[in-house]
Amino acid sequence: MIVLPPGPFDLILADPPWSFRAYSAKGHGKSAVRHYPVMTEAELAALPVASIAAADSVLVMWTTWSQLASGLPLRIIEGWGFRASSGGAWAKTTREGLPAFGTGYVLRDASEPFLVARRGKLPPGLSRAERNLILSPRREHSRKPAEMHAMLERLLPDARRVELFAREPRPGWTVWGNETQKFSAAE
Repeated sequence: MIVLPPGPFDLILADPPWSFRAYSAKGHGKSAVRHYPVMTEAELAALPVASIAAADSVLVMWTTWSQLASGLPLRIIEGWGFRASSGGAWAKTTREGLPAFGTGYVLRDASEPFLVARRGKLPPGLSRAERNLILSPRREHSRKPAEMHAMLERLLPDARRVELFAREPRPGWTVWGNETQKFSAAE
């Protein structure tokens, strides 16, 4: 059984290692499995996230457009004891500020969605001043923008926060995963 950090946490940020089906050898070369171990739906569903979540808490989950269309992220969210209520996207840009050109099954992804879910009531102290769009240059494979952490810190400034499947340490956050030291927050 996988052991998560002891909670309870008011805010959970998760970047699950989704499993993808590549349609070609070229696509397989860019897929997640080439960069890190992926997890099946059953493995993700078995994570005891509900056991570390406060009675009133928020979950923010990174996903992809193809996973979102399949309904998988919503099934995982519900299985973890949350109810999806909102979402947003990271509009990935080049260093020059132009829309990035990513992978995709039909359309080429220039953004990455995230879902916002809650358990119980919204935690106290929630700011209502945050937008659901992050404009930021894309980074290394699967490395998310620091703007997400900053936005969540403003959203719930006094929350006890955990990042699941984290790739770098960050002050004020408990991090969990097998790549928590992959990047430096200063980079």
